Amino acid sequence: MHPMRSRLLPLALGVVLAGCGPLLPEPDPGAAQAASAGGADSRAGRAVDAAGDTVRFDYRFRDAAGQTHSVSFALPADAYAEARQGLKPLQSDAVTGRLDRSVQRYAEASSETWADGMRARMEALKGTLPATIQLVYEFEGRQLSWSLQGRGVTQRELEREAQRLARQIRRASARLKQQQRREVRTYAQNVRADLLDDLNYVRDGELGGLIRPDYAALARGQADLLRPMARAIAEAAGTGDTRRQVALALALMQQIPYDPLRIRGAIDGTGFAVPAELLHVNRGDCDSKATALAALMRTLAPDTAAAIVLLPGHAVLAADLEPQPGDRTLEFDGERFVLMEPAGPAPIPLGQIGDTSRQLLSEQGVDSLVWITGGPQGA
Repeated sequence: MHPMRSRLLPLALGVVLAGCGPLLPEPDPGAAQAASAGGADSRAGRAVDAAGDTVRFDYRFRDAAGQTHSVSFALPADAYAEARQGLKPLQSDAVTGRLDRSVQRYAEASSETWADGMRARMEALKGTLPATIQLVYEFEGRQLSWSLQGRGVTQRELEREAQRLARQIRRASARLKQQQRREVRTYAQNVRADLLDDLNYVRDGELGGLIRPDYAALARGQADLLRPMARAIAEAAGTGDTRRQVALALALMQQIPYDPLRIRGAIDGTGFAVPAELLHVNRGDCDSKATALAALMRTLAPDTAAAIVLLPGHAVLAADLEPQPGDRTLEFDGERFVLMEPAGPAPIPLGQIGDTSRQLLSEQGVDSLVWITGGPQGA
């Protein structure tokens, strides 16, 4: 059992968490021996058939004990096609253009506020002048021009008043422009926050403000689409035991080929595959697989608290399942959460994680805990 501790990373704001590093979990010796004893299963794999209004998936895979399982299900074609589009990269022209256009429109509107403020100030300054001196001003775009006209006054008196007004006009303009810049910055921050939310990203305070995919929102958002898959897994498990069903879902995720998703165009450079996209491209990294498993658990174990555990450069899953002897667990608020390693490719059983994950957890601790169901926010 490992106590959880937070570790803030010295990362700059605005950096995108581009998937997991190639920290493949090491094969579990017992599982490897069992698989070897059973021989290679040439029928293991995946078949996809798009016909009519549905897309049918057929998986054949081995669990950590070496037993072969078959899971078949169909997803609605239109919903699946839409859901598998994946995340938009934050640095794409479409995203940055959307942000720039919105802020630019606000800045232009804000310049009118500056003009209104300066107009009010100029009118007030008129009242400070002698009756023999008149202030004349006009706005040309974002520029203010003004002059003094005098009758029955000396040139020196006119210049003295002009110098006094120039100082006051500069101060008033500077104050208004400073206020304008603050308002534009605040607006830009709000637009960025709304944009992150719309695009299913989140700024993680436990990671020093680093931006990462919103795993919880993505798992919740695609859980309904994956419900036929979860039900097929539950049926294949042949039991109503939640742990057994989750273990089978874990084994299926592990057999999907591992890919760090760093350069593949299919993922648009985000380094992350949403659950439906993971099924479509048939590959994924640690946080992509953990999110997909978490989405399945919303059907398989809806009352079980579950969280994605972010380690340095890696991700595993933790669930509030009843621990069994030998299980690796994570302690949080006095509760023990059973760990699991969705990344694969080794078929590591539920309650166990790879050597690399154990080392990261022991030596460096947890970077962030992302609750999918349950937890402090009661997702």
